[in-house]
Amino acid sequence: MKLISPDASFYLTILGYQYPDAAGEPFDANWLSIHVEAAGLDGAWTGTDPCLLTYEVVRLADWLESVANARIFSPAISFLEPVLLFRLVDSERGRTLRIHFGNLINPSWRQLDGTREPGANPDIWLDFPLSDTDLAQAARDLRQQMKRYPDRAEQ
Repeated sequence: MKLISPDASFYLTILGYQYPDAAGEPFDANWLSIHVEAAGLDGAWTGTDPCLLTYEVVRLADWLESVANARIFSPAISFLEPVLLFRLVDSERGRTLRIHFGNLINPSWRQLDGTREPGANPDIWLDFPLSDTDLAQAARDLRQQMKRYPDRAEQ
């Protein structure tokens, strides 16, 4: 999945199942290792974490598609592990997709011990104006990646 704006970029790649040999367990069998490459005005970073379940990736693709088609059912989508949060915000640039990053996929240059430069924002996110962002393509890319990683156990 790829999102690009003039001020930010976000790439999400599914690396595989966290537990390739797990079978039948609703959670262990379906955890996916997710790799993120992100860049914004403050810098660039990468991170990898088993933070999404197979069916959460499908939900994310459905949500992105609903936003792209202006059939928004919810202004945000979050997941069991609070590593990524996608939400819609209204900004000076119009309606924007904002991606928030939890501690496990925060940039290495970001201090997570509570200390930061004066005036620095305690949260980290990237904004993608909807007018400049192809969410339908992002949803298709997630669905394409998921063909290799189907659900392996009932939810």
